[in-house]
Amino acid sequence: MRRRTSGFTLVEVMVCLAVISAVSFPFIMMVVNVNRNYHAAIRFNDMKAELDRGGFRILALLRKNPGVRIGSRNRSLTWREQIVTEDGKNLVLSSGDRSYVLLHNLTHFSVYRRDGSVIYTLEIEDPQTGRRRRSQYVWRADEK
Repeated sequence: MRRRTSGFTLVEVMVCLAVISAVSFPFIMMVVNVNRNYHAAIRFNDMKAELDRGGFRILALLRKNPGVRIGSRNRSLTWREQIVTEDGKNLVLSSGDRSYVLLHNLTHFSVYRRDGSVIYTLEIEDPQTGRRRRSQYVWRADEK
């Protein structure tokens, strides 16, 4: 019987696979981390955009209705028949029998006056990651 000299033995193939997996593992982990960081950055920027959208909605309401009153414990804005207040995890604008959600996943809302300006702070939380983002907005009464 003749012995074949071409081809690879099972041991050689297994050693080759072990070397390839050891070399490619750091590369695969790098790709996974880049992907995770990319999606975290997108979520964080989306939170900033949502926070600014809610903040600028309140700013637009303040510009249209300058006679605003700040509620008790600095947690609400009131003018005419409208009120902006926290409702659980949302910032809600109530006007008569209608309610509109201005901002979802709210964790903090406070408002106060200083030197003729209305200063309000909003903070939201990403429900999946638990990361929070806070912004402060200033409206001067002489602004239109």
